[in-house]
Amino acid sequence: MMKMKLRAAGGENHRCDLNSVNGSDRESGTGAAQLDKEAVFEWFGLQLNPSGRVELLCGLLHMCQPLELRFLGACLEDLARRDFTVLRDYEIRANCPADLEGLVDVSDPVVLSKLLVYLSLLGSKSRECAGILFRTLSRMDAGMCGALPEPETVDQLRLLFTIGSLHPAFSFYQREELRAQLDRLQRWSQFSRPGFLCPHRENDVDWTLCRNANPHLSSTSQREGNSPSHVENPFST
Repeated sequence: MMKMKLRAAGGENHRCDLNSVNGSDRESGTGAAQLDKEAVFEWFGLQLNPSGRVELLCGLLHMCQPLELRFLGACLEDLARRDFTVLRDYEIRANCPADLEGLVDVSDPVVLSKLLVYLSLLGSKSRECAGILFRTLSRMDAGMCGALPEPETVDQLRLLFTIGSLHPAFSFYQREELRAQLDRLQRWSQFSRPGFLCPHRENDVDWTLCRNANPHLSSTSQREGNSPSHVENPFST
């Protein structure tokens, strides 16, 4: 069961081979667990993308027992304390409705990176802020009718919708809507020829997903002077 889940989360190109031990190790049970654990660590840290790691970890947490969750919570609290001072100001902004209301231009790479940071630091009971972020994320759905974004932008959007679909601050309905947006993004980004998703005239030179392109998710290469901001430094201009 666990083996199947790991492969599904990693995708076809990111499979983790948990059967790489020899027959004697499997029969005796010695060495197999250690080798499997190292393979999983390598697969998780080096091959899975951020959205895959987030989704896998949340799924594993749901499989834990109550006492295990309390222990893991203590471990997470200790690890999070290391970056508390650095992220404190951002956490305050992430849970302040006035700061979130200003994130309007979702076509701006800096705004996109800020959304990732704020959503990650959103408190589990910040319902009002979650509602504001949900309305912002909902506006991005229409942007999928635009030109194909850069791969880095697609990865950011995938992470954004993954976190949103799993975040406890959102209601069940909101999480379901964000999951639907994530599914649409996954299907949409698989097509190298966007014409598969939209009727087009034979003489059209530029095939887009919809007849009227939306600028929200347009390729950043079309925006002069702008390049996607790195998630780790989202507030640089």
